[in-house]
Amino acid sequence: NYNYVVVSLFDNPANIESPMKGLDVGKVFPGKDLNKVLTEANSLRTIVSSTLLQRQSFVYPSSGPGNFKYLQIDYMKVPQGKEGEYYDVETTVWKPVHNEFIKAGSRVGWSFWGRVFPAGTGMDFQYITVNYFADWSKIGAADYNSAFAKAHPGKDINELGKRTDASRSLVKSELWEVIERVAAQ
Repeated sequence: NYNYVVVSLFDNPANIESPMKGLDVGKVFPGKDLNKVLTEANSLRTIVSSTLLQRQSFVYPSSGPGNFKYLQIDYMKVPQGKEGEYYDVETTVWKPVHNEFIKAGSRVGWSFWGRVFPAGTGMDFQYITVNYFADWSKIGAADYNSAFAKAHPGKDINELGKRTDASRSLVKSELWEVIERVAAQ
């Protein structure tokens, strides 16, 4: 359905309404007409969808996710009435496992996001999880058995897997390559 994705992060929900508030357009586009720049950009693309997500939880190294190159986006559909159970699975089962992946160096971050809009029972997913990778060699390099044993000593990995499967369905998984990014200074 699409070739590119633009992700905009806001540290304050009020900024979503006016994302360019306080922006000095003259510094960003010196000598150019902003309307002309936007018209040109819009002539090169068709926006096929827009989704508002809210971060529920995350694990990053103390310095943040760093210079990641790839993102694995997993889309989850949760049966009606199982949202609390699914949230618990992500934050108590998987978050500690992802923390172990980060310690082992196979990932540089993990985050868990809930869909805000569009919403409703007919949506194809309600949540996503994001795995952050520094480079291609790290994709698929995680040692699940070791991470589970460290994160949940004495617990049965198969039982935790059954609990996960009962709480949600993995709709699809996508791998995104980060082409360009801008961060606040």
